[in-house]
Amino acid sequence: MDTTTIFTLPGNGVLSWPSLQQDLPVLYEIASLMGFKCYIINADQVPDKKGFLETMSATCELPDYFGFNWDALEECLRDFSFAPASGYIFGIIHAKKLQQSLGSEYDTFTAIFLNAADQWEKEGIVFKLLLDHEE
Repeated sequence: MDTTTIFTLPGNGVLSWPSLQQDLPVLYEIASLMGFKCYIINADQVPDKKGFLETMSATCELPDYFGFNWDALEECLRDFSFAPASGYIFGIIHAKKLQQSLGSEYDTFTAIFLNAADQWEKEGIVFKLLLDHEE
C-alpha cells in the first residue's frame, strides 16, 4: 500500500502496516503538510507497561497531569486539546516486542486506541494506530 493511503483510507482504528519503519520519512512529511501530529514509538527498548506509558508520555506530548495508567492514557487520547492538530497518526515499531512486553495487557492497549479512534471518527478527525506487523 502507498503511504499516502494512510491519510485517505476511510475509518479510524488500528492498522497493520508492515513497512512502517521504511515509510517513516514520507509519513512525517505528509503528516506535516496536512497539519497532522505523527507520533512514533520504538518498542524495542520498552520492557513493560510502566516503560510503555513513560514512552507514550514523552513521545506523544502528554500533559503533566498524565497519571501513567490505562485510564489516564484513554483520557488523554480522547482529548488532545493539549496538542491540537488536523489529525493524529501513531505508529509502533517493533509491535511484536510490545505485545510480548505487555502480555495480556496488549489487548487493553489496543482497545483504548480503538475507543479513542471511534470517538475521533465521529468528530471527523483522522486517528490511526499503525503497527509494523501483520495482525
